[in-house]
Formats: sequence, C-alpha cells, structure tokens
Amino acid sequence: MLSPGQEEHCAPTKEPVKYGELVVLGYNGSLPNGDRGRRKSRFALYKRAKANGVKPSTVHILNTPQASKAVNCKGQHSISYTLSRNQTVVVEYSHDKDTDMFQIGRSTEGPIDFVVTDTVSGGGESEDTPITQSTISRFACRVVCERNPPYTARIYAAGFDSSKNIFLGEKAAKWKNPDGHMDGLTTNGVLVMHPRGGFTEESKPGVWREISVCGDVYTLRETRSAQTRGKLVAHPPGYPLFTILSSLMLLLLPLSSPAHSIHVLCAVFGAGASGALCFTVCRMAGPGPGAVLAGGVFAVSRLVWQWSVVAEVFSLNNLFVGVLFSLSACFHCAESVHHKKKFALWGALFCGLSLCNQHTLVLYVVIIIPWALLHLYTHNGLSFFGLVSLGTCFLAGFVPYIYLPISSYLNRARWSWGDQTSFHGLLTHLLRAEYGTFSLAKTDENLNLIKMLWAQWNHCVNDLSTPVLVLALLGILLSLWNRLRCVFIWLIVTMVSIYSVFFAWRANLNIEQPLLLGVVERFWLQADAGVCVLAGLGLSWAVCWLNGRLGRGTLWNTGAWILTAGLISHMISLNHKECDQSGNDVVDRFAREVVLSLPPNSLVLTRGDLPGNTLRYLHYCQGLRPDLSLVDQEMMTYSWYVAKLQKHLPGVTFPGRWWDPINTMEKKTFSIEQFLKHNMQTVC
Repeated sequence: MLSPGQEEHCAPTKEPVKYGELVVLGYNGSLPNGDRGRRKSRFALYKRAKANGVKPSTVHILNTPQASKAVNCKGQHSISYTLSRNQTVVVEYSHDKDTDMFQIGRSTEGPIDFVVTDTVSGGGESEDTPITQSTISRFACRVVCERNPPYTARIYAAGFDSSKNIFLGEKAAKWKNPDGHMDGLTTNGVLVMHPRGGFTEESKPGVWREISVCGDVYTLRETRSAQTRGKLVAHPPGYPLFTILSSLMLLLLPLSSPAHSIHVLCAVFGAGASGALCFTVCRMAGPGPGAVLAGGVFAVSRLVWQWSVVAEVFSLNNLFVGVLFSLSACFHCAESVHHKKKFALWGALFCGLSLCNQHTLVLYVVIIIPWALLHLYTHNGLSFFGLVSLGTCFLAGFVPYIYLPISSYLNRARWSWGDQTSFHGLLTHLLRAEYGTFSLAKTDENLNLIKMLWAQWNHCVNDLSTPVLVLALLGILLSLWNRLRCVFIWLIVTMVSIYSVFFAWRANLNIEQPLLLGVVERFWLQADAGVCVLAGLGLSWAVCWLNGRLGRGTLWNTGAWILTAGLISHMISLNHKECDQSGNDVVDRFAREVVLSLPPNSLVLTRGDLPGNTLRYLHYCQGLRPDLSLVDQEMMTYSWYVAKLQKHLPGVTFPGRWWDPINTMEKKTFSIEQFLKHNMQTVC
C-alpha cells in the first residue's frame, strides 16, 4: 500500500494516470504493530513508474518435492499446484511490460500493497479478545491493470508472497482446463458482486461469484473451502420466435422424440439459409457455379454444420441473414419503383421478425434500413405514407414478443427464465441485462480487439478455406467497374466489417480456452454468410470477365463448376467425421442413468448445464420420473425463480423469496442450510 507521500513520489508530476480506487466499506481492523501511516480504508491505484505485471510462461510437471523447490527458488514468479504427494504442476510467470500488478491481503510483508485486516467483533480490541481463524488470506488477491487505454483492470485470486510464489496445496480446489492450463481457488475465496442497476442509490444486490487464480468467474461453491469449484456462469435463453416455431414443430410433426423434432427443424433452417445465399447470388449475377458455391460452402462449413443439427437459435439466425440478403438483392435489382417499394415492405417485416430471434442481427438491420431509405429517396419512391407503411411492417415483425408477457402471466411453463409480467422484467429479458447486454458474459473480461479479429480471420482461413477468401476479394475488386454491382457489394462488406469489429469489441470471453472459444465462434456465422456471398459473386463475375476478354465461355464455366465441386467435396470430407454426431448418445445415456438411479419422490438439486438441462429434458419433455422435483441451485439466486416456479414444485418448500449465499440474514432471503432443513425428508 502507498502512503500519501509515497503516492506523490511514485506518481508522475503531470496528470498521473489513476486506474481507480479500492475502498473498504465499513471498518478495516488495525495492524498489530501500528498503521505506519497507511490508509486503512482507501487505496488509490496509480500507474507505476515501471511495469511490474507478470504473465504465464513456462509450465513444469514435477514428480519430486526437490524438483518443485528447485523451480520455486529460481527467483521468478510462479504458481504451484500440488496434485498429489508425488506430482506438482508449477507455472512460471515472466515479466509483462504492459501491466501493473497490485496485491491485497492481511500480510504486512512488502509484496502487499493494500493491507486489509479483520474487524474485531464488538467494535473494540483487548487482550481478552478471542483469536479466531481469519477469513482474509495473508496474500488474498491481486489486481492487474493494463498500462494502456482503456486501462482494463482484472482481479485474480491469490497473491504472490515474498518469495514470488503462490502455493495451492492438495486440499485446495484445482483443476485442468480443456486447454490444458491449470487453475484453482483459494481456501478463503475471492468473491465479487456487480450491483443490479449499476452503482447508484437505486441499485440492488447482484449475484455473488467467485474468482479463480487465473481470473475466471464461477458460481459459488457449496461451502467456502469446498474442494469442488462452482460452474462457469450460465446465461438466459434466446428470444420468443424460436420457442414458438419449436412448439409448432412438436405439434404438427412429432417425431421419435422432442429433441429429434427440434433438431430436424434446425436442419431445415440451415438448409433454408444456404438456399437463400444461393438465391442472392443468382439475383445479382445469374444462376451458375457461383450461386452453388455460396450456398454449398456455407452449408458444409464446420460451424454451420455443427449448429444446424442442434436445438439452438443460430440456424434460424442464419436463415434470417440469408433472407435479408436475398430481399436486399431483389430490392437493389428491381427495375421499377413499385417493385422496390414491395421488396422494401417485405424487408421491413423480416427486419423486425429477425430481431425476435437473436439480437446480433441488429447490426445488419441498422445498416440495411438507412441504405434502403436512401435508395428509395434517390428514386423518388419515398413519401410520408410510404414511411408509415414501412414502419408498420417493421413493428409487425415484433409481434412474437407478445408471447413473453402472456406466457409469463399465465405461468404454465414448468421451466422458464425471468418474469416478463412487468415492463422492467420484459426489458431486462429483451436486453439480457442479467447476463450482459451485447456481451457474451457478465464479466469485466475484455480481450484485445486485434486478437479477437485475428482469431476470426484464422477461422475463415481454416473453415472456409483460402480459395473462398480469394474469390471474395476478387468479387470486391470486380465490382469496382460496375456501379450496380458496387453498391450491393459494399453493402455486404460494410455489414460484415462493422459486425466483426463490434463483436470483437464486445466478446468478453477468453478465447485462449477452447471451451470459451467454442462459445465465441458461433457468432462468426453471421459474418461467414456475407463472405460466402462475396465469394459466389466473385466466381460468377470472374467467369463473365474471362468470357468477355478471352472468349471460350464454356471452358471457363466448366472450370468454375469443377472448382465449386472440388471445394465443396473437400469440405465435406474434412468436416463429416467431426460433425456427424448421429451415433452419439453419451449425454442421453448419462441423463437416463442418473434419473433412473434416484430414489422415489426425490428432491434433486441440479447445478450446471449438463446435469441440469439433461435431467429437465427427460423429466419435463419426455415425462420420465414424474415423481421427482428438480430445483436449480443457481436459478434460486434470482428473485423471480421462486415466485414463478414454486407452483410447479408443489412438494418443495422455499423458506424465502430467493437463496442468497452471502447475506443469509436479510429479509426475504434464505440459506442453503435453511432450504435443506425445510426439505430434509425429500433431499437426494
């Protein structure tokens, strides 16, 4: 910690860069040997004269205690994960010139910048004060601030001691992430909470989370020092249109199981999306190999294939992207103002309808709308009545949103998310405020924009192939000599570019972890559709250009068909093994074995996507084990959960409005201990 004099000495004389302040709310206990001029309840984080941040570098897997000591004594920062008496993983950290590190804890040793000590009960201290186990670790946590704008600050559990080491013993919660990197939790834990409504007088307590040693965010553990970590933060479901269409599918075309029916529906959406891209190229350049290339490459690319055979909103979003591209092409190529107005009305309707499924499409819609209005204006096709008609069609597309408050009011769904009976609840759901509006997670994680864009570029090279990217670039170049082509091409380029940059800015997940990369890359599909259209147009216009310059149109056309067939065949052979999951029943077998093993009339507390969703599917959708009561632990922390779902859990007693793992004594809340006591006879 820095004293006022030290702050002035370390901070630059001209406009010191201040990252922020750490403030202790309440009373910060005194130090045993005096405070030595230190501020006990406030600490300002200034940019250091010299960076002292560190970042992971070398990983050592050691099988003897002597080897572990040898690594830890090298004078470098390191984190040791003791897996057993005979095995330790040591991660060395190297100097990071781009970050400053500040450490917090109750230790008075040099590495601690901000000393936080325990509060003595009763408001006083004496020799008779009983000694209790501290809830504050000696080296509790560290805050790492980027030295360059926007000066992002991240918090990590555990701090480095005087020997520059962090030790996680055998009893500490630790694990290996899917990418092979180690992570863990400290005994006392480091908890964070972001108030709902921001930091204002009207803000309400948010949901408490726990930070790991490597800075990931998890739900709370069962107990403070439990060796099993919480789960990565879950997120609310999509929007009403997908739910409505899925219900219609189950009603009109029931197959072997509800999951099978919805998977078929999503596959149809995926096929429709590919067909729409094919039609877009046909409308702009005529039928031929370019149109087949656009639709075919998109259909058999890895990500499109993966997300067109599962019950998710992404295949329907792909369909809307294709439809908007098709309508834009028809609008652009229409020969009369009357036809342009007709396609504009259809486009307005589908713009509104598409936003009932996934709100990332708004980044395309906000570009298409002014482009279409400007196009009508330049052709003398814009009038007051026309604007009213377009606005009416656009608003008509939002009609499916009426389903949300009606469904919430009737409260017939045995499993749902949120309370949309009030305007605030509806707005919270629409903006996904509980999960982070226009973000992938409600965390302060913020990766480098260039790094995210580079990852998307690598995806395009690996999954769409280099020839497709070359053809897309060729399409852009060939459009420069034709005004009609150029306008449409640059519409697509603008949409893809703005979407990619905006998403890279808001995608606040660490893509260095394969699991989180899988979450992020699904959103690249929307940009992939534009790239495939550009590639299809590039191939079609290249054939026309070669035929016009060199003749022999049949030769160039045949070559284009061969190229198209070769690319699509290559992608099918490359992706079929990974994407064909027709024989994979691991999740189904897991869920059935768990459900069938439970005693009669059990109350089952679920946590996490895998056990929670699979058990609920078998229980609610397939009617397996109707005697069970399924309660989601994380959902109990939301104020709407008990109010909306208690009537569907008649055998379960909730001793309050919601479970608050931290403030268990507040009104309307309850602890997990109280919940178990009220339901002890049925707990499993």
